[in-house]
Amino acid sequence: MPMKILITPEQIRPSPKAAQRKEAQRGRKRGRSRILTSTLEKAEAERLALERERKKSGKLSVAIRNISNKKQVCEDSESSSEELQTPYQDTDDNLEIYLSSEKDEIEKIDWNNSSVNLKTEILWLLNFVLKSLLFIMLTKCCSVIH
Repeated sequence: MPMKILITPEQIRPSPKAAQRKEAQRGRKRGRSRILTSTLEKAEAERLALERERKKSGKLSVAIRNISNKKQVCEDSESSSEELQTPYQDTDDNLEIYLSSEKDEIEKIDWNNSSVNLKTEILWLLNFVLKSLLFIMLTKCCSVIH
């Protein structure tokens, strides 16, 4: 009797191996059960809550001011330049008022506070400088036109 050789598919091709598992991403840090009547646990929970509130309130919001440009109407009739009203008659006085109000805002910032977000403050200062330059340019342009 001839011998039959039985070849199975697993002998021809190897069985598939599982791919390497990806490292699991960390989820949120879970809290733990607390007995709030215990003085130590209660004090610790209150301290953490106050710290979270302090961090939230410590962030300063960026002050955005809109400087509206008043449109000047030029009349075609024969009118003298004195009749035209300019919104910026005393440009130096307006500039001083604007800069003093911004100076007050800068002085309110607690620069020694560790919770002050430095990036936010730098953006706020850049915004202030750009607005100041725009204000100066507008006042000078209006004074040159008239």
